[in-house]
Amino acid sequence: MESQTLVISAILFFLGLSLSLTVLSVRQRKQTKLLKNLSSSDKVITIGSYSKLGVARKGDELVVKCPACAEWIKLEANICKFCQREVSTFTRELREEVAQLNDLHRQLESELAKMRKERNQRLIRDWRFQSVSLVVVFSIAFLIVQSLE
Repeated sequence: MESQTLVISAILFFLGLSLSLTVLSVRQRKQTKLLKNLSSSDKVITIGSYSKLGVARKGDELVVKCPACAEWIKLEANICKFCQREVSTFTRELREEVAQLNDLHRQLESELAKMRKERNQRLIRDWRFQSVSLVVVFSIAFLIVQSLE
């Protein structure tokens, strides 16, 4: 009888553990999907890609196409090094817009950090609740098995 009790308890333990891990995994996937959707907003300039402003990152610096000759020039440029035209007004406006986007990016990053922290706290709280629930379920199962003997 003791071996049957041990087997039943082990089966219940692993069943409860697998259910708990499955629930945590599903929640983690949902949270990750939400964070990906939030971080893929078109307001964020990502390295190596073009924004709606036509600004790109080349190495460590931001570059933009000259409005006159369409060659890539530094965003800080006042005169195009290819066609020698004055582009300071054009680049100044873009620098202001890029600064605004950088501010939005920092705000989004701080919001994402807050969401990650809240998610981790929620996962810990849920894990504690599920652990207590498992102990209660196993205790009840053990009592049922003991009463059957």
